[in-house]
Amino acid sequence: MSMVRSMTGFGRGKLCESGLEVTVELKSVNHRYFEFSSRLPRGCAYLEEPLKDFCRGKISRGKLEISVTVEENGADSTLIEINEPFADAYFAALKKLSERYGIENDIKLSSLVGAADIFDVKKQQAAEETVTAVVLGAADEALKSFIAMREAEGIKLERDVRYRAELILGRVEFIEKQSPETVKAYRDKLEQRIRELLSDASVDEQRLLTETAIFADKTAVDEETVRLRSHISQLCALLESDEPVGRKLDFIVQEMNREANTIGSKAQDIEIAHTVVDIKAEIEKIRGVKCDHAINKLVEYNLVQELGRLDAPGRPILFGTTEEFLRNFGVQSTEDLPTISPVKMEDFKAEAEEEIQLQLDL
Repeated sequence: MSMVRSMTGFGRGKLCESGLEVTVELKSVNHRYFEFSSRLPRGCAYLEEPLKDFCRGKISRGKLEISVTVEENGADSTLIEINEPFADAYFAALKKLSERYGIENDIKLSSLVGAADIFDVKKQQAAEETVTAVVLGAADEALKSFIAMREAEGIKLERDVRYRAELILGRVEFIEKQSPETVKAYRDKLEQRIRELLSDASVDEQRLLTETAIFADKTAVDEETVRLRSHISQLCALLESDEPVGRKLDFIVQEMNREANTIGSKAQDIEIAHTVVDIKAEIEKIRGVKCDHAINKLVEYNLVQELGRLDAPGRPILFGTTEEFLRNFGVQSTEDLPTISPVKMEDFKAEAEEEIQLQLDL
């Protein structure tokens, strides 16, 4: 089974056991490593380490936030005690009232029960071992739905990566076919210029071959396309792995980008240059499907947060600013932020719609 999983997800688990009603919620965003934070009920700080160890055993990467609520609803969790000093004083006051005003002393139990504060109602704290066991049980349920969500999203991500890898492979094939044509076109152009300069005199074929060979050597991209094909093959094989693939995928995509840059620097053909731009665009989209360095840093510094995903091909992540962002930049609300001009906004929308339509057509 493929281990491609999204680093974003949400899960919720609820468990009623041992007189406790426990709810655990998990959510995570992209992060290079495993980072854990929790919100626990007052007096339950002892749950931090067990929960962290429990989650670390099932989640290798991502910034994970866990929220726990614990309510005791069992009858055995309630302790009722008589406030004897108050009851004694209350009984004595009733008796004194009867004697002083000559009122019949008909004090009954109901007379005392109705007095406020005569009983102390306390909630017994469940044993730490009991609370921990129930919380971990609820956390297990939350993790199941959390992982299921990440796996479902991972399937979509895997499809998107494969789709883009195929697009890149098609463009590599074009470069391999076009590259020899570039050399031939250069030779023909060079021969034509020599003939023009020498007024149709005979051309030194050996010199022409030498110049063409030098050009072919400078512009040869055979090694780069072979390595790029190899990287694409490794990427597809990695998607079949039963181990976490995030970091390895990062490395392979970086190598693909390096080969594309080299091809672009050697390219002496406008069509190859345009094709390299297309390849780099697809590589960036693969990197964007997984993570983006700049956005990752903003998330890490708690300046932006994930709000969900757009229901479109590739399922792009939606981000929004946090309160920390507003504090850091000295603004009271998002309304104080600079507005984007309507023209620019329409350009952004048009580009997004064009991209979506292109993917749908393909």
